[in-house]
Amino acid sequence: MRAPTWGDLVAFCKVDQWVLARQSKHAVYKKVLPDGTALQTEASRGKDRDNIGARLFHFILRVELQVSEEEFWDAIRNGEPARRPAHPAPPEAPPRPSAGLVHQLRKHVRLSDEEIGKLSKDDAVKMLNEHFSKRSD
Repeated sequence: MRAPTWGDLVAFCKVDQWVLARQSKHAVYKKVLPDGTALQTEASRGKDRDNIGARLFHFILRVELQVSEEEFWDAIRNGEPARRPAHPAPPEAPPRPSAGLVHQLRKHVRLSDEEIGKLSKDDAVKMLNEHFSKRSD
């Protein structure tokens, strides 16, 4: 394969649907993957024909673009975005108790912050409801 240039990097970013975020000394491109991973890369401006060094190019592929060299060239050649394996989104954490619930749990149920930290919002509400339903005035 031929040595990649800064122009090749820009071509890849355009084909792979990256957004040109800003231009200064470098053109900064950004892309958010379906799993929420935010990627960013920079291309030297005015140096489209200059080769990117092999070590730098492999760093850009692995860390910034998150594609293989083959996927990089295939995207440019085919004019289609690179195929990346879909990363599953992390499971959504259950809602945490609000500050008001935390205060009530400390005051009435006398839980420690460590104990409260292990509770979901639903568990905290249930615990307070049980506490107040048992209380006789």
